[in-house]
Amino acid sequence: MTNPVIVADSSPLISLSIIEQLEILPQLYQRILIPPAVWDEVTVQGVGLPGSQAVSQLTWLEIENPEALLLEPLSILC
Repeated sequence: MTNPVIVADSSPLISLSIIEQLEILPQLYQRILIPPAVWDEVTVQGVGLPGSQAVSQLTWLEIENPEALLLEPLSILC
């Protein structure tokens, strides 16, 4: 059984890449989303670092801006 969606951060993507297990994500989730900032951190700023090339080649990864209404409660915590 797969879960509908997950929003991934850079650390799990890099870690799974290092152990060559990125393909576990689409086995567990129907959609894997990352914010543009995570994409930039891993593939642009992290060019040449572990995970950069592998993540940049993923066809199932969706880059999507977070919805402001979803983020608003989180801003109270900062």
